[in-house]
Amino acid sequence: MSAVDVSILMCTHNRAAMLRDAIASLVSQQTEGKFTFELLIVHSGAAETINVIEEARKAGPVPVRAAFQEHRGISVARNRALAEARGEWLAWFDDDQLADPTWLKALLDIAIEKNCKSTGGVRLLKLPENCTRHLTKACRRALGESEIWPEARAYNPKEGPPGGSHLLHRSVVEMVGDYDEAFGLRGEDTDLYRRICKLGIVSWYTPHSICHHMIPPDRLTREYFQTTALHDGWAFAQRDRRKKGAAMMAGAAIARVGQAACINMPRLAKARLAGDQESILDAEIRLWIAEGFTRSSLYSLAPNFFRQTRFFSRYEFRPERRFLPQA
Repeated sequence: MSAVDVSILMCTHNRAAMLRDAIASLVSQQTEGKFTFELLIVHSGAAETINVIEEARKAGPVPVRAAFQEHRGISVARNRALAEARGEWLAWFDDDQLADPTWLKALLDIAIEKNCKSTGGVRLLKLPENCTRHLTKACRRALGESEIWPEARAYNPKEGPPGGSHLLHRSVVEMVGDYDEAFGLRGEDTDLYRRICKLGIVSWYTPHSICHHMIPPDRLTREYFQTTALHDGWAFAQRDRRKKGAAMMAGAAIARVGQAACINMPRLAKARLAGDQESILDAEIRLWIAEGFTRSSLYSLAPNFFRQTRFFSRYEFRPERRFLPQA
């Protein structure tokens, strides 16, 4: 088993068509002969997914490897990828993204230039060709678009590399540890980045590393935005619960309820009066995040009193894997 300079790590679950396009964009990465890389794909065993990986393994000069992991949440899959990776550097990529040809090289270039061990780039939305909507910033962020700055800069504790475009030196993972497997739906990448910041490790952004987040039509529905926003709110609350304690989480929930009542509900009413559909959705996303945060807080503090069974069932939460109060 020969080592490589970089392991590109990707986790996938039943998205073979997107995975095929993602792989095609990765195996054609430009290296200029300066580094070597492999592609490691952690999958949950779907036959079509395995066929796509096997096609890629046979097709080109880039090593493509697969590792099976029973579907138990994204954090478990990410940790399996860490365990299987052979590279000195670890580059995360999502199965619903497309990489520009210099995506990986640019991440390494900024790491060398700034002498740092954690870098990130730009993640743009690739909307359907016939989409003419003018999405607000809240909508674009809900769909996974990153902050876009024109020049290289250090990230700050509140804004870090996109989870699907993050290069880490192996030594960073050895210092901060694996992904927290309590984050079964969302937020595991943000939690890891917060731990990186806590150790004083500076991460750098480059505008030259670009990937595109593929957005199929079903992700532009109100239902999709609602589910995503509720999941985000849930993850934000649990992050606060684990890192700041129950009292801080409860206080933040009260503050979010107040913000929803005083700012976002009036904003929603104004947008409805104006008939501005995108502004309506923007306000609704902010309210759904507050709802997810509040529901998560109530469940964490008193799961026996706030079971929310219908809510869990409707939005595909798995409460038995959520963050119950810890001893």
